[in-house]
Amino acid sequence: MRLPHIVACAALVFVGIAEAQQAPASTWQHVADVRYRGEIKDIELAANGDIVVSGFSPGVRGYVDGWVARFDATGRQLWSRLVGGNPRDEILDLALAPDGDIVVSGWRDIAAFVSNGLVARYSPNGDLRWSRTIEVDGSLALYEIMVRGDGEVIAAGRHATRNDTQMHPFMVALDSAGQTRWTFDSYEHSPSPTKMKSAVVPTSAISLASDGVIELQQTFNQHAYGECVRVSLETGNLLGGTCDASVPARAKSRRGRPTYAAYESGPLAARDPFVRKFSASGALVWEKALTSENNDGANDVAETADGGAVVAGYETTGDRIDMHNWNGLLIRLGSDGTEIWRRRFGGSRRDEFTSVAVMPDSSIIVAGYTGSQGDANDWAPWLLRLNSSGELEGEAKLGLERRQN
Repeated sequence: MRLPHIVACAALVFVGIAEAQQAPASTWQHVADVRYRGEIKDIELAANGDIVVSGFSPGVRGYVDGWVARFDATGRQLWSRLVGGNPRDEILDLALAPDGDIVVSGWRDIAAFVSNGLVARYSPNGDLRWSRTIEVDGSLALYEIMVRGDGEVIAAGRHATRNDTQMHPFMVALDSAGQTRWTFDSYEHSPSPTKMKSAVVPTSAISLASDGVIELQQTFNQHAYGECVRVSLETGNLLGGTCDASVPARAKSRRGRPTYAAYESGPLAARDPFVRKFSASGALVWEKALTSENNDGANDVAETADGGAVVAGYETTGDRIDMHNWNGLLIRLGSDGTEIWRRRFGGSRRDEFTSVAVMPDSSIIVAGYTGSQGDANDWAPWLLRLNSSGELEGEAKLGLERRQN
């Protein structure tokens, strides 16, 4: 099995605002000082209040490499790691293990129409414990990762052979040491894999059902539940039965069962964020389209202390979708789905929010990428801490305005 090249101590220099060194409750932003393109795909909050991020960034050889980093609550970067060595590598999802380890999944570009899955595990201090390449015939990307209480890792995504443009469900189980226990590939486990085909759009959710069965749901479009496969946790064999429809695709839970799910509804040039709320038992409480005159989309949602939510995504301006008419978008909802406020972050270039989390003090951590604070054709990983009203304050606000203008 080939192992990816690991850059153990790659230093991503972040351009920060002075207030990042103030008290933890202060607002701040960080923009990576990189050339070409980089993004934060996902964030998680550690038990001690640190912020762990993952995505991709330009590597030391000029390629785009997978990237993992850790920040404290004041915005100070504690460490940064690059994973790569191929023409393109990306980290698409991350999860925190019960012992505080950081587990990530994504893909490694090998050649034209050929990519392998990537799973890696780091200590809380950023030391690489192990890294695995999941090799397939064709292309594989692992969009979702889950860590069980015993340290076992389940990664899920989509696989397409070289002769098939459609993507099919794929899962791999690794023990706590990174050794493969089993793989599930619908090409091998179903006599009619076309019945499991799902859209190329990477929307999926992996969960552990009450009967100990792994369920992987993947959508056909932006707001339908789509199809689901049930797989044995012990063997990886395809099982029959009906999936738990109350666990929707693209619903991410940072603490147990998902409460909110965020989608995009409508055609490409006329989308709106679409949000569903679920009870503790999984019953649908309400669903709502967050309409506006612009083309908006939702990438992530986080629950607030009062039972409401913050939705993170993008807004495009004008009558068409261009390269640089994107703004980062945040929407605050009450527990009944009422829109409380809507915030836009961006300048004259491309900006988008991909992940959001709410801190214990109700401040908001949001991440994505910004092109409005650098060169015309670049965009860089972007991490912000906002107050509970979704705003930067004082010098942080002025610094954002100076950089974007």
